Amino acid sequence: NPGYALLEEETVITIDGIDFKVKQLQEFRNSKTVTAVNEFFDLADYRQDLIYGGTRTFTEFITFVLGGTGWTFTSDITESRFIANFGEENVLVLLNALCATYECEYEVQFGKNIHFAKQIGPDRDAQYRYGYNIDVLSKKVDTSNVKTYIEGRGSNNLFESYTSPLAYNPKFGIKKADPVVNEDFTTPESLLEFLKQELNDTIEASFELDSIELTDKELGERVWLIYEPLNIEFQTR
Repeated sequence: NPGYALLEEETVITIDGIDFKVKQLQEFRNSKTVTAVNEFFDLADYRQDLIYGGTRTFTEFITFVLGGTGWTFTSDITESRFIANFGEENVLVLLNALCATYECEYEVQFGKNIHFAKQIGPDRDAQYRYGYNIDVLSKKVDTSNVKTYIEGRGSNNLFESYTSPLAYNPKFGIKKADPVVNEDFTTPESLLEFLKQELNDTIEASFELDSIELTDKELGERVWLIYEPLNIEFQTR
């Protein structure tokens, strides 16, 4: 194998236009085992040491985040958001924090490009269905950390509160989260948006299934999960 001698730590392997870097290597007398991860994760080695906070568009924020890294981006995100004291972190941390604020996702593409969208992946009305392409399924639900109400204070005695729609479900009612105090917020709109992001009003549910076929699905693709024995019918990804 002419590539055998080249497989060393930090070696770059290109597959379908995407670069992977060897991070773990185990060598025996006649063989090697390597683990290579997408070079995207090397962004954790880059830092943006400046502060770039304020109300800006997604494009302005991500341009700052990726500046000097050699990575490019495409985006479907058009709105503006307020982020206080944004910066002074490694690029990977900033990128994920930005996606949490804008409630968006990203897909690493070839040519060192990252695509951002509210939802990646297609919707082809595919199904995982009991008796058709599902063998076994189990369900787990965790509501331990769910809260439905939060209050916040900003500058000049600014006060806002937010009640989640989940509070009107009789199973939950009002569950108060710890209040937020941040003098960086100067308008009711920006403070309210921040409170909505801070409140954990999402019920954590997970499903494990054995599927007969999985390889023809794309990252982020919407797939209907239909399992009559547990009275389940909703869209998964």
